[in-house]
Amino acid sequence: MAHLLLSSRIEYKVGVAIVRHVLPIVIALGTMGNILSFFVLMRKRMRYTSVYFYLAMLSCADTVILYLSGFKTWIRLVTGEMEASTVERNGKTPQM
Repeated sequence: MAHLLLSSRIEYKVGVAIVRHVLPIVIALGTMGNILSFFVLMRKRMRYTSVYFYLAMLSCADTVILYLSGFKTWIRLVTGEMEASTVERNGKTPQM
């Protein structure tokens, strides 16, 4: 049983390290893509149809969600707050 706890703890650390390094890249690329699609969809030629307006607003909403969810998660991982909230939910300290 101790072997299972150790392997899951190592997997957790690897997962946190991956998210810590990949999430800023995803946020940056997603922001650039949403800004680009917003400007393309707001061209004069595309503003005549309401579908393009809705898609432009969708890119704005996607950017807001990206920052509210992704950036918040990344900040919690970097500051170590996520591990503290995991301990509080389980009611016991994870073993190293």
